[in-house]
Amino acid sequence: MKMETQPKGIFESDRMFIGWASMILLILGIVSLILVLLCRFTGSSWGLCEASWVPLFGGYQLFSEDLASINLPLAMLILGIGLRLPTGFGWSTCIIILSLLTFLFSFMGIWLIRILDEHYNRIASNQIFPEDYPVIESIVVNFGLGIMCLIGIVYLLLPSVRKLYWH
Repeated sequence: MKMETQPKGIFESDRMFIGWASMILLILGIVSLILVLLCRFTGSSWGLCEASWVPLFGGYQLFSEDLASINLPLAMLILGIGLRLPTGFGWSTCIIILSLLTFLFSFMGIWLIRILDEHYNRIASNQIFPEDYPVIESIVVNFGLGIMCLIGIVYLLLPSVRKLYWH
């Protein structure tokens, strides 16, 4: 007689996915925060410290690089912890953080699209070099991250997922 495996219920699969996603967020957040803080406090000139991991601002120094280098790993840590809290507080924290990140990434993408003509004019007049200002890459990254955050909000708003947090 062959043993048949029982399919997992929808709640169990949601718990497994949330556990997996929170573990990934926690690991990425801890590793990137440790690397960023190590670079900040030691003032070392490693190639790793000089690298721009995510081109959010298109090379423009309008915003501090600390926004991306410190606050995004902290947001990943908060999301990872919030997903592991099976309470309304954990769910609310994740919704708020994801909403703020969606707004930030969307705002940056729209802002970069609005300055695109000016950016191309500055390149044409040899005021800036295109490789120093990755605007197109930044637009794609910002909208990609914004869409991922929006998908996270929609997932957390699903009735089966809400039931896990608001039982």
